[in-house]
Amino acid sequence: MRMLTVNFYKGVEIRYLPVFLYMALILCLSSIPGGSKADLIFSYHLSSSLQNLLHVPGFGLLAYLWMWTLRDRTNFTRGALFTLGITTLYGVLDELYQILIPGRIASLGDLLLNTAGVILGVGIYSFLGRRGPSPNS
Repeated sequence: MRMLTVNFYKGVEIRYLPVFLYMALILCLSSIPGGSKADLIFSYHLSSSLQNLLHVPGFGLLAYLWMWTLRDRTNFTRGALFTLGITTLYGVLDELYQILIPGRIASLGDLLLNTAGVILGVGIYSFLGRRGPSPNS
């Protein structure tokens, strides 16, 4: 049975909405100037080490969302390779974007944590997301 999808605006499917909204959320969080009141609200009770480690589940969720979005568009291997590439590229661009934000810096450590999250997200999807029946069956 083919999964029913709802299209809007010239064929863009609603299934892409969660992943793009989550990418917008990451961009918004990356846009908060370091040391600002908003930054202090988000990081008040978190040590800098814990803040850095949150990159792993953050980008893991992004990778999982991409895998879920692509689940019946391509085979698993192609979906995983696309997800690894697009999500890692987004992490690189996010780190470079932070150079433009006052009080923020680009960090190789953050980029490595982003990439670890991407790999973890694809792995979790491989374990959890592939267990049910295929949307194409």
